Amino acid sequence: MTKTTLLLKIVPLILFILMLFSSMFVPASLRTEIIDLYIKNFREILFSAFLTLSGFVFTLETFIIVTIKENVYDNEKYIKKFLNMKKINPQLSRYAPLIRLKHFLYYTIVYSFMAAMFQLIFGVFYNWYTILLCIWSSFIALLTFVYALHISNNNLKKWFECIEDDDK
Repeated sequence: MTKTTLLLKIVPLILFILMLFSSMFVPASLRTEIIDLYIKNFREILFSAFLTLSGFVFTLETFIIVTIKENVYDNEKYIKKFLNMKKINPQLSRYAPLIRLKHFLYYTIVYSFMAAMFQLIFGVFYNWYTILLCIWSSFIALLTFVYALHISNNNLKKWFECIEDDDK
């Protein structure tokens, strides 16, 4: 199991435990207000948003990975840079950043779909802990998506560096 995969499985669990612990200090009156606000205003929006996000990333995942692989990691200039870096650190893997992006896109799909299903299944209950579960799943899906965007941006930077080198 890679560090990235381990991170994507352990961090959500730790955050959930922290959220449960910290929720013990929320007064009962505030809990009912949060539950009412969630059920009246956010449940349907979060369901449709995360269902849409999971479907969108699912349809584009393969296209993104293949395009970045062909244009960045199979580029001769990138290969030369990589071989120079590998002399310094022999443990480097040529496709490691791409594999990390693939993992984060996959977990973005999983967590987004999970968040949508939690809104549908658990969001109907007028219970503090089920609402916390729904909010937690949305938060984890959003964090995973934002980090996948960050990794995509890093890969695009490498791509643009290769394009600029070709122009020179």
